Amino acid sequence: MSGKKANGAATPTAGDNGLRKLKILMLHGYTQSGPLFHAKTRALEKLLTKSFP
Repeated sequence: MSGKKANGAATPTAGDNGLRKLKILMLHGYTQSGPLFHAKTRALEKLLTKSFP
C-alpha cells in the first residue's frame, strides 16, 4: 500500500504526529499577473503564517 486512502488523501505517518499541512489554492484572474497577485495577497499570507505556525 502506498499510504493513500481510496479517495486519494494521504494517510498520516508515524512521524507526522497526526498534523497535516494546510494548503489553500488561490488563483489570479485573467488580466492579473502572478507577481501582482502575490503582492496583493502578501498581507493574507503573513496573517496565515502567524495563525498557523
